[in-house]
Amino acid sequence: MFFNSFEFIGFLLLIIFVLSIERLIGKNVKIRNLTLLIASYFFYGYFNIGFTLILLFVTLVNYIGGRMVYRKKDKRIVSLTVVLS
Repeated sequence: MFFNSFEFIGFLLLIIFVLSIERLIGKNVKIRNLTLLIASYFFYGYFNIGFTLILLFVTLVNYIGGRMVYRKKDKRIVSLTVVLS
């Protein structure tokens, strides 16, 4: 699925619709973020399943790095996170 394909336009409209419904039903941001994460993994996996492993690695590195920065307030962790991802 490429960005300039009709499949992508349909996929994008579906995700926007789902996110809009989720917003109308409740204001839980974590569920909308999880929906976007799953949609991202599906989009990359649809093109090539190997890309999902790369995306998983980058997601974990940035999530763990962000949590460490929040707890320790150390700027070196930001540098390490950028280098690893």
